Amino acid sequence: MSEDEFSSFMAKEVYDLAAQAGSALRRTDRTQVSQLIEVFQGEADVLSAASLLVLHIARQVSRGEIPNFAGRMMIQHVSQVLSRFKNDRERLRLAIEKYLTLSKWVFETRPQKEFNNFQDLIGVYVGGGR
Repeated sequence: MSEDEFSSFMAKEVYDLAAQAGSALRRTDRTQVSQLIEVFQGEADVLSAASLLVLHIARQVSRGEIPNFAGRMMIQHVSQVLSRFKNDRERLRLAIEKYLTLSKWVFETRPQKEFNNFQDLIGVYVGGGR
């Protein structure tokens, strides 16, 4: 993947994925959302960290800690990022960390609905509605 493609992903696409995930997590306990970042950052090898993250999400879905829809979406997102950047471990780590951080921040805005993209999320604040 070229530098331009990576930059484009990091500047736009990751925000859209995070808006989707963070808003889908809106009925999740705050500690569960924080744990996603901790689980990923707790593993030194990024490929192992991504796999561990996917397994953790699946486990928390099965325990009812993360809503099924949100968990499946996040697993799909992480899988997308993994397949896209698997040949560049540094970019992979940066992309997943940014995705998780932005998802947490969206979650912390306490969205009242799910968003398909970042622009729709921002529209709530620019438009004044919630």
